[in-house]
Amino acid sequence: MKFYVVIDGRLETRTLSRRELAAASFATEGYVSGIVAVGSKGIDARVNGRPMLSVQPKADGTFSFGYYGKFKPEQLLVAGAVEENDGIKTLEPPRKPLFGSDVYSCFPMVPADTLSRDARFVIEFETGDALWRMQVRHSGGRKIAEPSEIGNGGNFVPFRYVGAQKAPVNEFNDELYQRMDAISRGIRNVESTFQAELVGTVNILEFKEIHNAVTCIDKNDIWFYINTFRQEPINELNVIAEHEALHILVDRLNLTRNTVVRKMFADLKGFDEFSIERFWIVTQGKTGSRGRLRKGEQGYFFDFISERNYLSGMKGGHPQEDLDEFCTSFLHTLMYMDRFEANLQKAEGVGIQGKELIIANYIKLLEVVRQRLNSSGNPHGDMAGSISNIRFVSERLDMIKGLGQQLQAANASSPPAE
Repeated sequence: MKFYVVIDGRLETRTLSRRELAAASFATEGYVSGIVAVGSKGIDARVNGRPMLSVQPKADGTFSFGYYGKFKPEQLLVAGAVEENDGIKTLEPPRKPLFGSDVYSCFPMVPADTLSRDARFVIEFETGDALWRMQVRHSGGRKIAEPSEIGNGGNFVPFRYVGAQKAPVNEFNDELYQRMDAISRGIRNVESTFQAELVGTVNILEFKEIHNAVTCIDKNDIWFYINTFRQEPINELNVIAEHEALHILVDRLNLTRNTVVRKMFADLKGFDEFSIERFWIVTQGKTGSRGRLRKGEQGYFFDFISERNYLSGMKGGHPQEDLDEFCTSFLHTLMYMDRFEANLQKAEGVGIQGKELIIANYIKLLEVVRQRLNSSGNPHGDMAGSISNIRFVSERLDMIKGLGQQLQAANASSPPAE
């Protein structure tokens, strides 16, 4: 059995020998982020009640675990350290993979997250009448104290730190307050604008090898990697938090599944009617790696809705990468529509037709958002049919249509080019 553990911000592995497995316990000062085991076929394997997956090998015989890498089963089938009579420990040679063995794995949805927020959890392997259980102890995760708990007050979202107990977030201080406050304000700004409760917990991962913040489908948490939380400017953290909260909103409204949105995205990417890239986007909502950064002739719309264009000095915004980023950046601009007209006027390299296309795309997307908010089929009833939400979108729709009419009138009154 192999454990993937995060210790001092780095991912390490611990492979247990037969003797260590016989002890039926494992402990680490870090936290467990993944488990791989080799055993007989047909085992019911569970981590804290969550089923472990039976993984199929690739053509070369290796097993791939995404961000966690790959290996061959015989790398686990090592007897481990054996203490001889003279007290010298030796390592038995690797054994060949057992006939009929299978590979089981359990990993979190977010790379380097913890498998369990509890300080203790259980691994179970069951087959027939036989049950084998292992106890695991690790640092798990813990809630970070909020200002209200030490007399400062504040409209903070719940924060949780996933890392070692000795981490420098045990005590509340001014810098920690400012960073938590910036993230909380960004989240509350989105929730207030769209009149929806979106975020449950902000998780800070003590993993230094990724610099990012992420969300997951069907989840209401946000994950910040430690260096993003510590190193980004306060204002940038505020914008990142808005962006990640909007990812959750995009998921709730199912915007990436909408055919109008998918076809528009494929058009802006410049994929022709019979290309495989367009087929993937329209039918599956996926963007191939080769076309991820591509922009078509109308791709200036991506630049227009990018956070860089609306939020001066901010780094975020990559709406051309995939449908989720596209929809998220678009929703983000709706929070700053007082800047829309000025941005339209100063749009570089975009003529009258280009500006008309920007307005036409905004109208299409706004109508999709309004339809999703007003849909009785919306699986999230807390937003469906909300009067304030529909009013919010309708006001922006009327504004965009008004600007479109002004643009058409100005174009009609302009003298023809000689």
